[in-house]
Amino acid sequence: QETPTNYDFDAEVDYGNHNNAWEDGPSSWQEFGHDNDPNVCGLPVLTVEEWEAGKYWEGNKPVIVKNVTDGWAANHNWKLQEILRRYPDAEATMGEAKLVGETGPDDAGNTLSPTTIKEFITKHMYNPLKYFFDRKIAIPKGMLEDCHP
Repeated sequence: QETPTNYDFDAEVDYGNHNNAWEDGPSSWQEFGHDNDPNVCGLPVLTVEEWEAGKYWEGNKPVIVKNVTDGWAANHNWKLQEILRRYPDAEATMGEAKLVGETGPDDAGNTLSPTTIKEFITKHMYNPLKYFFDRKIAIPKGMLEDCHP
């Protein structure tokens, strides 16, 4: 089945999201984990403190570090209504997920369309054909600061 290139976003389409609000979607390993054992990928799972004490960044073996973002303001500021209130006009690009996945975002280049956070969230977020790409985002001052402990 071929992916359509032109899509009518004004149509009332069910994209499969049946959460009542952003916050109702999966937000933890347990919800995303699909009941898989935490060791399913065979990597050590560490706390931030264990990662720092063991200086794991100096090694060449992958690990999973949990709860890294616990102290970040984004945990509050990026909830659905709050991100729309704070950063509605932050600009980024979006494109067909398949194309971006096959070629990479740099090669997708001119096929990416400009959008804003508000437009993407309210019109395209649950469209399985669209991918929000932040590499070219015009990051507002506070938005980047939200991603620091």
